[in-house]
Amino acid sequence: LILGPGLGRCPLVLEATARIIRHAQHELGLPLVMDADALFMLTQPQYAGSLLTNESLVVLTPNVVEWKRLEQTEGLVLPERTCWIVEKGAVDTIRPANVSSSSSDKNPVGMACNE
Repeated sequence: LILGPGLGRCPLVLEATARIIRHAQHELGLPLVMDADALFMLTQPQYAGSLLTNESLVVLTPNVVEWKRLEQTEGLVLPERTCWIVEKGAVDTIRPANVSSSSSDKNPVGMACNE
């Protein structure tokens, strides 16, 4: 399930999206790819700590601004076993959520693409 671009930031839409995410993870075990406004949703207090679970694969694809916003979100909880971060920038970095961006170049699990 791919979520984000064009979603918007209307609270009613975000709540409906949260229900879809919960159903996709809990009931269907669908992998999630989250970008743009879906990443914004994770920065909101009502979703930051409880929306994502280890029940399915989650891939977050933030650009530099989105990643900084996520890093500064108080109470943000990302699933440690099933979440991957694809940091988009001059050099794209792919790493598990439980590996910090500063240590990913030292970690053999992290990968980078600068083409």
